[in-house]
Amino acid sequence: MTAEDIAETVLGKTPKHAPYKDEQTAELERKLIAKDNEITTLEKEVKRLENENKTLLNRADNSGLDSGEGANAMESVNETAGGTFEATYYSAFCPTGCTGVTATGIDVSNSIYHEGKRIIAVDPSVIPLGAIVKVTTPNESFEAVAADTGGDIKGKRIDILVESTEKAYSLGRHDVKVEVLK
Repeated sequence: MTAEDIAETVLGKTPKHAPYKDEQTAELERKLIAKDNEITTLEKEVKRLENENKTLLNRADNSGLDSGEGANAMESVNETAGGTFEATYYSAFCPTGCTGVTATGIDVSNSIYHEGKRIIAVDPSVIPLGAIVKVTTPNESFEAVAADTGGDIKGKRIDILVESTEKAYSLGRHDVKVEVLK
């Protein structure tokens, strides 16, 4: 006779978890497993995006052209990605689902900087994730890393990480100049 048989005989039903665990412990284990699966999925997505970014950069560098022409091809990519963008602002924890971790896995729950550069959200089809850019707003100019994405960030639009949701709302929406540095 198995433990399940005994549990069914005693309790009149088969438990949802091993008989030596209480329901609360079993539920916590299920949540941990689900969280681990979510982390694995996100890690795979980050790797896929990193590979996509490398592929795009390799195409520009190894386009079958000599080094001078290859540099011109990369400048063409930068010109396509750069220019005037619409900018909005967001915080690490916002009403639309911000979790404090960027799409590339950077924890921004306590800082708006990564390795000395600001964080921006981009459309990866316009500016590759991991790209270093110079952003010039009506109020300031800074270098940033394209480390995040967002559901509403499409085309020539960026979202600039700031300290709080209140500051994000107060800065509003305006045009900025974006120059892809590398």
